[in-house]
Amino acid sequence: MIHLQKSSSYNIGFSVRLKFQITQHNRDTPLMKSLVEYLGCGGYKERLNGVAGDVTVIRFTDINEKIIPFFNKYPLQGVKSHEFASAKH
Repeated sequence: MIHLQKSSSYNIGFSVRLKFQITQHNRDTPLMKSLVEYLGCGGYKERLNGVAGDVTVIRFTDINEKIIPFFNKYPLQGVKSHEFASAKH
């Protein structure tokens, strides 16, 4: 996704970044933390409601050098595979 954040450092008043995020129910917390460890990037944070948590990667080099190659090697299945394929063009 594209992440916009207010920032007085830029003329437009915002910074624009790529953001990769996966959300799962909190019962999958150990899996999500192991994903962060396996990929060697990003972080895990439980949501305020305590029901779910997110693995988030915002560093461009991590997305470009770790996340995208991972999904090229292990393709997504179903509807998400079509979204990923269209984003590559």
